[in-house]
Amino acid sequence: MEEALWRVAAFADAGADILFIDALESEEEMRRLCWAGGAAARCPKMANMLEGGGKTPILPPQQLHDMGFKLVR
Repeated sequence: MEEALWRVAAFADAGADILFIDALESEEEMRRLCWAGGAAARCPKMANMLEGGGKTPILPPQQLHDMGFKLVR
């Protein structure tokens, strides 16, 4: 997770339009992405959840919004 957050920060510094980390495994990891500081704080975050076998917890839209996600797939 630490390396993924480092990469997110680097992409944000380089001018990324949106940030996404694949296969987040817990609500805590999801929060850590949304609460990333620096240039990453200004970029919208995307959540990707798969029914029936994905690693990322499936959360209600309002909870995802409250965490800080702007795009949900």
